[in-house]
Amino acid sequence: MRIAIDNFRGEIPRVTPRGLPDSAAQAAVNARLLSGDLTAWRQFGAEVGLANTGPVQSIYKLADTVWLSWDSDVDVARGTTGGDTTYRTYITGPDEYTEPRVTTLALASGGGAPYPSATRPLGVPAPESTPTTSIGTDPSADDLTVDVLDVGDSLATVWNTYAEHPSEVIQSVLGGYALGIENATEETTLCYLRRYYDIAASVSINVSADVMFRDDFEGAGAGAGPTFFVKQVRLLVGAPASGAMLAVAMDNDGFLKLGTISAWDSHTFSTKATSASAATVAFDTWYTFTARLTLVSEGIYDVTASVYAGSALLTTVSSQFTITLGNYVGGMLHLQNTDGTRLNTVLDNILVQAAGVYDPTLVATAYVFTFVNDLGQESAPSLPSATLTRPDGVTVTVTTAVAVPSGISSDYGITTKRIYRAITGNAGTAFQFVAEIPLAQADYVDGLTDSELGAVLASDLWALPPDDLRGVLALPNGVMAGFSQNQLCLSAQNYPHAWPVEYRLNTDTAIVAIGNVDNAVVIGTESHVYVAVGNDPAAYSMSKSEVPYACVSKRSLAYLTGVGVVFAGTDGIMAVAGVGQIRNLTEGVFTLRQWQALVPSSIVAVAHNDIYWMAYDTGTAKGCYAIDARPNGFGVVEMAFHFTAAWVDPKTDKFYLVLDEDNEPDDASLPEHPSIPLYLDGTTVYEFEGGAGLMNYRWRSKLWLAPPTAFSIAQVRAESYDNLLVRFYADGVQLYEVAVSEETEFVLPMADSSTQFEIEILGTDPVRVVQMAEDVLELG
Repeated sequence: MRIAIDNFRGEIPRVTPRGLPDSAAQAAVNARLLSGDLTAWRQFGAEVGLANTGPVQSIYKLADTVWLSWDSDVDVARGTTGGDTTYRTYITGPDEYTEPRVTTLALASGGGAPYPSATRPLGVPAPESTPTTSIGTDPSADDLTVDVLDVGDSLATVWNTYAEHPSEVIQSVLGGYALGIENATEETTLCYLRRYYDIAASVSINVSADVMFRDDFEGAGAGAGPTFFVKQVRLLVGAPASGAMLAVAMDNDGFLKLGTISAWDSHTFSTKATSASAATVAFDTWYTFTARLTLVSEGIYDVTASVYAGSALLTTVSSQFTITLGNYVGGMLHLQNTDGTRLNTVLDNILVQAAGVYDPTLVATAYVFTFVNDLGQESAPSLPSATLTRPDGVTVTVTTAVAVPSGISSDYGITTKRIYRAITGNAGTAFQFVAEIPLAQADYVDGLTDSELGAVLASDLWALPPDDLRGVLALPNGVMAGFSQNQLCLSAQNYPHAWPVEYRLNTDTAIVAIGNVDNAVVIGTESHVYVAVGNDPAAYSMSKSEVPYACVSKRSLAYLTGVGVVFAGTDGIMAVAGVGQIRNLTEGVFTLRQWQALVPSSIVAVAHNDIYWMAYDTGTAKGCYAIDARPNGFGVVEMAFHFTAAWVDPKTDKFYLVLDEDNEPDDASLPEHPSIPLYLDGTTVYEFEGGAGLMNYRWRSKLWLAPPTAFSIAQVRAESYDNLLVRFYADGVQLYEVAVSEETEFVLPMADSSTQFEIEILGTDPVRVVQMAEDVLELG
């Protein structure tokens, strides 16, 4: 009879030792079984010592140079920002941070270890204030439609005059036009002059005139001061019979007033706004009156009036009016308590400027603005400004906040603002880009036509991610995914900093972990598995498994090629390949009792070379399994170490671990003993198989049942014989132990016949065949 093992496989713990396949093992510890031979893994190679206090639970290598590390469970994903050269990296982990974070290579490595030395909150908060607007045109020489300066020399040709009582309008008094009244017996009287300026269709109008009150008497008491006084001197803008036209009036006590009069010859002045007093009007002193009218919407104007003494502003006043503009501008003198004498009020340097041409087809519009940080990331927009009606091509001054809202951290790095204007087209109303300005700049003058506007606002639905976002990962369609309690959260496509509330899907119980198969997101919850499928984050749909398969360990989730997303469940390692494609990957390997004895909630796992490396901690024992579930895979192998953190570099396919325990198989009879890694402190990163030496393996065969047999000869065929120990067992008792040094067969000691046989191999040499027989001629 002959027993031979020429194809070494892993363990099947749930199968009794006698029922194992011939190539399977009762125990396969540190055994590398990738080819059918029994071989050894190479030793760990020390990569870097971390500055954490430990035990480290999360590691990530950034830009091939900087190890990021944390003492808590943290998720890390590179972003999907086009053209990024800064290595933007997104981090979630509520146990470590108060909100999701983002870092770059410069931020992460700019300070001391542990890295990242600096991170930023993920996203950009939206403005809390709304922009304000005012319409106006800057009347430069290039866009003036009216620009007339009258220096007091055109009375006879262009001016119309009126006097309610005996009066006269005299040209060339001090170079201007004198409004004079004499021998009037009424308590109040007025006179005016007006001129046509063709301004009714303009959107912005400036009017100014120099005014002097003359102490010029021809009757008794000349030079001693009048017994009457100027009630008001007015600048008027309007139509000859408009029903309501603008009047800018200054009283003799120095108050500047804005109001309306119903007609050019009306005494009644309807005051709408009054300034603070400038000073009592002085005779024989030049003053300058100004008025600026800006079209707000049809028939509605913003008006600001001022009075100056030389270049010194005395007083100003503003208000809004609903008026019929008309084409006339002029001056009016309004006197009270005349006594037969005469008073001249001289108007000079009358300047009328108008800009823009009023288009009666006004467009309703509004503005919003966004914040932009120094990474070029944009926030959701503010609430829109009040709607205004605006002729295309007329400027609008947009005023926005010059600081971030109170309570918003400066860590967001907000540096600029983007302004957008609403326009309406065939597809509806959209906000389009106007300009980007510094955060500290309050006002921006928008003079663009609709056709000159930029791209449509993309961030109208954007929002900050939830503060407790976890499990961040990047999908191949440019979408980032994460979860918050029982919500799957998706980012805007190609904008990892923006997480619209509308892109969130709810599960019935809390989410534990997420992974992906292509664009499909596999969601492990406390009860069921969900799969969310889509290409556009706004159109993802979600399905739920019929049978409850709970995920019990967030850190156990990984992806295996050809298998799908795998995670630790209550009954074993669950594999999800897609909607409705769920199976228990270890159902044939572990019994329920064996599986639960590993404390599945403690499992930390990573996938490397299509092998699932699974570390567990029962509270009294720590260990690791390597599970190869491929059809031709080795099955299950125990590993003698335990890791607290692991990461696989996708560029180099290197597997890195932070070790806190290593108990390699050893025996006093082994020619060479294991070289245990030096730092099992939970703060040193090792590269798996990065060292020069080899790990010791231990492989024990199935329990062979046979008729009473006495085996007398054995052989081990190996590639080398430097460190190889073989034991033979009969009926549970060690029959023979030998440090094998060559391929030559060797004699087993004489023994009584037995019915149960086992073979155990320890060492590091690659073993191809081990066999024993009753006669040397039976050896293969």
